[in-house]
Amino acid sequence: MYRFDPIAALCNEHNMLTSNFALHQASLVNHAWGRASRLFEQYKKQLERHIQLEEHYLIPHYDALKTHDQWPVRVYAAEHRRIERLNGELSEG
Repeated sequence: MYRFDPIAALCNEHNMLTSNFALHQASLVNHAWGRASRLFEQYKKQLERHIQLEEHYLIPHYDALKTHDQWPVRVYAAEHRRIERLNGELSEG
């Protein structure tokens, strides 16, 4: 039976986000504007999904997982709102 591991899913999302943003940047350097635009749109959608995963699986349980070197949960929540706002602004412009 398959068991969903939210921490593994979040780690996988982080890796995919990093890889896809690097592909986007490489496309810009190579002047592949259409590809860069498509990759950035994919990146924004992945980032939205990642935020949803964190807010559903991680943030509600964050205090129980907290160690001395982590930021307070409100920092992560504020960062999510900032990212969502910036994504919205990019979509408008």
